Amino acid sequence: MKILALTILFILMFFRIKGTPSALSKTLWRKRMIKQLAKSKENNNGKPLSDAMQGGAILIVFFMELFLIIFYIVLGNKIGTTEFIVMSALQVFTCLWSLGVNLSEVKTAFSYNIEDFKFHRFQLLFNVVLDYIYYPWAIYMLLK
Repeated sequence: MKILALTILFILMFFRIKGTPSALSKTLWRKRMIKQLAKSKENNNGKPLSDAMQGGAILIVFFMELFLIIFYIVLGNKIGTTEFIVMSALQVFTCLWSLGVNLSEVKTAFSYNIEDFKFHRFQLLFNVVLDYIYYPWAIYMLLK
């Protein structure tokens, strides 16, 4: 269990470090989104995604957030300190917050227009700070 948890934590930490610049800068976020939208439009020949593809993407996002929620709960219980359980609860809260934002913006999520997307500054900043505290602390506690 420890090895699997450490592996998942290192992967999550790598993606957090990689995604930090675009999470903190609206300009970098916009450039990344434009690049992703252009690639998506090219892959679909400018046509909107089918309903089945949209449903599949929504399910993938839902199950990814569900996996992270379960992972944070199990990790919080495994480490077991009061502080870490609170941090795990905050991680679960951010997952639910992210899921709520994603579901509320589902109508524009499959658009090719950059103006349909919103930069959620506070949510991204909160998540970045929390992740930079949580992941190293979790790795330390598992190795201890």
